[in-house]
Amino acid sequence: MDLSIFDILAIAAVAFVAAIINGLGGVGGGFILGAALTPVVGAKAVIPLVSVFSIFGNLSRLYVYRNSIRWDIAAQFIFASILGVMVGANILFRLSEDWVLLLLGCVLIIGLPIKRHLKKSQFSPGIKTFLVIGFVFGVVSGTALGSGMIIVSALNNIGLHGAVLLGTDAAIGTVNALSRLATFISLGMLPRELIALGVLMGVVTLPGTWVASRLVLRLNAAIHGYLIELILVSAGTFFVVQALLNLIGIDQF
Repeated sequence: MDLSIFDILAIAAVAFVAAIINGLGGVGGGFILGAALTPVVGAKAVIPLVSVFSIFGNLSRLYVYRNSIRWDIAAQFIFASILGVMVGANILFRLSEDWVLLLLGCVLIIGLPIKRHLKKSQFSPGIKTFLVIGFVFGVVSGTALGSGMIIVSALNNIGLHGAVLLGTDAAIGTVNALSRLATFISLGMLPRELIALGVLMGVVTLPGTWVASRLVLRLNAAIHGYLIELILVSAGTFFVVQALLNLIGIDQF
């Protein structure tokens, strides 16, 4: 890569904004990074690169929300997601990302009515449900952007909101990002220059996360829950539209 000082500053600014968005809802920052970095590093390098950024982003949220983590729930997701990452990373270049985006988008869109139905029926998932969701999350995180939606949706469905949701998600995301990094490096998908760029982006995540944490403290559980739902449905719709456009041969917007 031949990056100018302007390019580097622009990437750092985008990473700062992405950190704020992730800090508010646990998701969304990867989309911004993907859109900004694809012209620079290429589409297939974005997912391994974002895994480096995710380590810093999740670590900063882990520190900020360290006293609000449900470790019992996080541990179950972490165990299953590591196995899923190994599967997902190895099929990254064998499976069309468009089909993954389409499937994930549909799941996110229908997740809202399902979530509300389960709340009315007082659904209480057990360890088997957590393990299945964690494994799916791991597979998707190794294959495409936006996998954080799965965990945030699951945590939101079981009643976690605000700092507790963000802290638990950060614990899961930290281990997941580390496992992705190790897997991508072992497969030769993360050269040194991409790692260096990812570290640069990661450095600016702490101030972005701090800004987001100040905003989260001002939101009550209901408002934060609606914010999460808005992010999930919006991202799901974007996924479906983008995947369909790609599949029929129309360039990305």
